[in-house]
Amino acid sequence: MLAMQGVGAALGGALAERTSPATAIAALAAASLAVTLLLAPGLRARGEAPA
Repeated sequence: MLAMQGVGAALGGALAERTSPATAIAALAAASLAVTLLLAPGLRARGEAPA
C-alpha cells in the first residue's frame, strides 16, 4: 500500500507537469473517488447494513 502511495504521487506530479495543477488535482480526486466506490463493497462485513 505504501508503494502505491508513491506511485500515485508520481502520477499526480507527472499529470501536473502536462496539465495545470488544478486539472491534475481534480483528476486525481475523481480517480480516488472511483477507487473508493469500487472497493467499498468488499470492505463491508457481509450482512451489515451500511451506516
